[in-house]
Amino acid sequence: MNTGVVKFFVPNKGYGFIIDDLSNDEYFFHVTKTLDKVNAADKVYFDFEETKRGVVAINVKLIKD
Repeated sequence: MNTGVVKFFVPNKGYGFIIDDLSNDEYFFHVTKTLDKVNAADKVYFDFEETKRGVVAINVKLIKD
């Protein structure tokens, strides 16, 4: 799994962006593809999925300290 930080999350819209730790690329994610509740600045694990709109983050899960 990849790791990153939630750049921002808009709860009422159900989407946000994650910044990948290795590449610094930003990936869109939707709340339906998260395994845990996330907020801005949370450290997360995630996978990628290719969609019609490009690569998105899926299986977003909190990294618990």
